Amino acid sequence: MTIKINIIAACRRLYGAIETLDAEACARLGVDRNALRCLNFLEGGPQKAGAISAHLGLTTGATTTLISRLEDKGYVARKPDESDRRAVWVEMTAAVHAAVGPLYAGVAKTLTETVSRYPPEEQGAAIRHLTDAAAAYEAALSPPGVPSPPVRR
Repeated sequence: MTIKINIIAACRRLYGAIETLDAEACARLGVDRNALRCLNFLEGGPQKAGAISAHLGLTTGATTTLISRLEDKGYVARKPDESDRRAVWVEMTAAVHAAVGPLYAGVAKTLTETVSRYPPEEQGAAIRHLTDAAAAYEAALSPPGVPSPPVRR
């Protein structure tokens, strides 16, 4: 039972620390959590508004408002889709990295330095744990055999 308690406590501490860091990022950017989630999604590259809506679980109207607010702050830019003149791509601008890059870079540096001191088998175990923990949280939202309804925020 102790291992279960220790793992859950460690996960809660990790997620609490991430929550606090993300709150600081929101404060530095002057945005809310949905906006930060959108920017995190755009970190992977430009996306169409529909993909942003689906990823965030927002209506198309709420997504359009969110994108407009981020564009007004200079954090995203809309680019026309050359194959579909009705569609646009949304991409993150360098202003986001200028505002919060150092915050997240510090975490990445510390994690990299810390984990590099682990033996290779422990490095693999750490990666597996984080991957498995993420999968457990995702599975809680969609139990096997039960389709999960879209989340509207």
